[in-house]
Parts: sequence; C-alpha cells; structure tokens
Amino acid sequence: MYEVSDLLEEMNERKPLVLIVDDVPKNIQLLSLILSRKNYEIAFAVSGEQALEMLDSISPELILLDIVMPGMDGFEVCEKIKANPITEGIPIIYLTGRASAEDIKKGFQTGAVDYISKPFNSEELLARVRTHIELKRNQDMKDSLISLLQKTVARFRDIAELVPDSDEVKGTDDIAAVIEKFVRDKL
Repeated sequence: MYEVSDLLEEMNERKPLVLIVDDVPKNIQLLSLILSRKNYEIAFAVSGEQALEMLDSISPELILLDIVMPGMDGFEVCEKIKANPITEGIPIIYLTGRASAEDIKKGFQTGAVDYISKPFNSEELLARVRTHIELKRNQDMKDSLISLLQKTVARFRDIAELVPDSDEVKGTDDIAAVIEKFVRDKL
C-alpha cells in the first residue's frame, strides 16, 4: 500500500519541470539559464501548437507562456490547456511584452495564475515560479491524500463487512461514515 511517507518522498525528490513556450529562441535560452541554475528541469516549445502536442507526453508543474506568437497566440493556448481535464490543473504564468490592463485582465480570464511583463526581474520571476509550483505540489499532495484516505475507508468498510454482526461492527461502520464525511466536507 502506498503510504503518506512515500508521497512526501516522491514529491521532494522530483525536480520541478517547467515548460517554456516562446517563439524567440533567445528568450528560451535566458529563461532556461535562470531556471536551471535553481534546479528546475526545463522543456520548451517554440509555438502554441508544439506546446499542446508536448503536453500529450510530459506533465510540467508550471508553464511560462508568451502571448504574441505566430499561429496560435498564448491566450488560445491557455484556453485549450484549461479546457482539457488532464492539463487543466497546470498553472500558467504569462511572460510577455504585452502589459496593457486589458491584456492582463484577459490573461487571468483565460485561466492564468499570474502575469509577468517583459522585461522581467529574474528574482521576481523565480519567486513567482517557486510560489506557483509549491501551490501546485500542495494541491497534488492534498488530492493524493484524499484519494488514499478514501481507499482506506473503502478497505475499512470491506473488512467490517467480513466480521459477523455485532454492536462493535455497527460502531465501526459509524466511524467509517464519520471519516468519509470528513473527507468529503473538510478536504
């Protein structure tokens, strides 16, 4: 059985994967250099279409996404990522030269968690990347723990059904119901 300690260990050992989506190679090189120095694993795409294809085979913990790209722009890429149940939970930070209030508003409306204008400050970028990866990891951990707890409650119920009827079993069933309600309501 997968234990909580296994979940924690796996999360702490894994280097965070960041997908950079930008049509300018120099931007990709600069971001890769900044992030790799802080122990991030990097993947990159030079178009929105390529990024969407890559998401079939990789699961980044964060996407840095330019808006202005030939073909599919960053807004459309973000909407497609958020419309897919498999990728909807990946945080997206727009990193773009577009800084109007309307663009920023549209960025958040399309599903981004943050918006950074170019030129950017490296320390600010790293702080925002770190924050959103930590938030995603915490959410992933919470989801895993809920799933583990639900499986434990189900096993507990299965075992309780094997024991002949007695007052003790009814009490056991009540405990299982309380745990299940807690999982549903509180987490």
